Amino acid sequence: MKKLIIFLFIVAAIAVTILIVLKVTVNDLKKEDIVENLNKIIVDGSDSLYSLTIRDYEVTGSFNGARINGVEVTINQEIFKKMQANNTLPEVIFDGKVENILIEGINILKLVQNNKDIKIKSIDLVGADFNIYQYKKTVEDTTKAPIITNLYDRIKKDINSIEIGNINIVKGKMSYDPAGKLDKKKPFWKFAEIDLKFKDLLVDSTSASDTTRFIYSKEFKTAIRNFKGIMGNDMYTFSVEKCDYDHKSSYLEIANLKMTPNASHAAFYRSKNHAVSEATIDVPFLQVKGIRSVDIINNGLVKAKSISIRGANFGIYKDKSFGDPPDSKNGSYPNQTLYNLPFALDVRELILKKSTLVYTEKGFNTKKEGVLTFGNINGTMTNITNVKSLVRQNPWSELNAKATFQGGSPMTARLAFDLRDDKGRYEADATLTKLKAEQINPVIKNLGMAETESFNLKSLNYTSKGDAKTATGSMELIYSDLKVNIFQKDEETKKLEEKKVISFLANLIKVRTNNLKDKDEVKAVNIVSERPFFKGFFALIWFNIFDCTTAIAFKGKAPDILKKGRTLEGIPGGGVKKASPEEKKALEDKAEQQKKDDKDKADTQKKLDKKTKSDASDKAKEDRRKAEK
Repeated sequence: MKKLIIFLFIVAAIAVTILIVLKVTVNDLKKEDIVENLNKIIVDGSDSLYSLTIRDYEVTGSFNGARINGVEVTINQEIFKKMQANNTLPEVIFDGKVENILIEGINILKLVQNNKDIKIKSIDLVGADFNIYQYKKTVEDTTKAPIITNLYDRIKKDINSIEIGNINIVKGKMSYDPAGKLDKKKPFWKFAEIDLKFKDLLVDSTSASDTTRFIYSKEFKTAIRNFKGIMGNDMYTFSVEKCDYDHKSSYLEIANLKMTPNASHAAFYRSKNHAVSEATIDVPFLQVKGIRSVDIINNGLVKAKSISIRGANFGIYKDKSFGDPPDSKNGSYPNQTLYNLPFALDVRELILKKSTLVYTEKGFNTKKEGVLTFGNINGTMTNITNVKSLVRQNPWSELNAKATFQGGSPMTARLAFDLRDDKGRYEADATLTKLKAEQINPVIKNLGMAETESFNLKSLNYTSKGDAKTATGSMELIYSDLKVNIFQKDEETKKLEEKKVISFLANLIKVRTNNLKDKDEVKAVNIVSERPFFKGFFALIWFNIFDCTTAIAFKGKAPDILKKGRTLEGIPGGGVKKASPEEKKALEDKAEQQKKDDKDKADTQKKLDKKTKSDASDKAKEDRRKAEK
């Protein structure tokens, strides 16, 4: 949003600058004088960083309009290099062009007279194409400038007000590069086509503080086509085929949103050298209701009544053969992440319809893939917020969902997150029915080197509570005919071979074949699982479900090998060394300190944002007071 606003501000500033020059240029409207004055304003106002050229200019329709052709802003490379060396380069710089600027419904003869109120019927900008480059200063700046400074402060010396009926930006283009490489061939973000419409635009002493206006306009619509961007350290491409937003109705609609890796699985993991999750996202339809752009710009609040996602496909791929990294996941729970966001968020409802999640994992020992599929997901998550007043009213965010597991087994899930602090408190419930051995055997064999020769799950009911450290769960698991086969990898053939003697002994001594209701049923009650500091929320939930399951399915204590991977010593591959207790403690301390530093930084930024907003409000009040005198 911020990058799009910068683009809007650039093209609007060019149009307003032209109006100001028309206003103060009284030398018989000579083209060369107008162009010279325009260029002087651009050069002087940017300390010679920019220069302006105009191919042609003409007054149209009995001095009631104007047409400017071939407007181009370029960067002076010599000045750019000096500013960069002296650390005086602006945070955002740009270059670009506008093919045509058409101004209608303006009395130019009256404009160049002593008239400080400008009224225009319409301005059309055709073929605007700008490149925006982001720079970071080498010396940290503790102040934060607003996204858009008060335009009225810039023009009030010459003009009292500007009223424009319509501004249309047609077939605009924009690229954005956060690294400031000035490389137009490989932009970080690229908007292939942008159409923007502003209606009832007013720039005066009061409009900047009018919360009903977006960039000084009562109505604003945007249509973006074929957006593409690079994200995640160049590992992913993010694209949107269509994005339409209407400020008046606070409605946003997106079609064909996608995020795809830029490399094969092998190349992706070679660059990471450990088992991080590789994600793919394909969302054919996304709809946001009640999202107000003025809340984002004026208050730093991302607010929406509802977000609806339909027909989405989510994919997660994890290659365990590289080994988990010993990096801390402390502070990564959904409610902890929400609590520590550097901006305010309030989404009343997130709705997911007819979507699919596929989780694929490549085993360390087998080097084969196991796939878990959650199909036809329909669910709703409510009260997604970190706004303190709303959290006091309702301190829990809750997800309720239904899906089919592994091609047909009905399941439900509920997750509830405590929003009051960053302790990570949660509640979880899940049910699963009608699961057969053949549905899970490929996963168990490829990842766990075992299989269920026979298995008939009738029902599973699971519930747990916990926080960032532990989960305490209970389970009712009703099943029959459980028989397991245990495999071992042959080092010569690299194939999995069944160990029939071990399988026989396991089924005879260890495994509980049946667990039927009212027939010596065994339940798992208050089973406690600890979260390793290098594992996240969903890993803890899985550990607890697994511990509850083994407490029921095994007679006595389950084999310790089943818990391999929960300690650094148990992590295979990836060059992860065996960590000493001192090293593990140092990693945990480092993670906690980083978490504290991030929170302090976020709190400081919130205070600065609040002060910036307060100062802007005070100034707007003072401007209104002066205007009323």
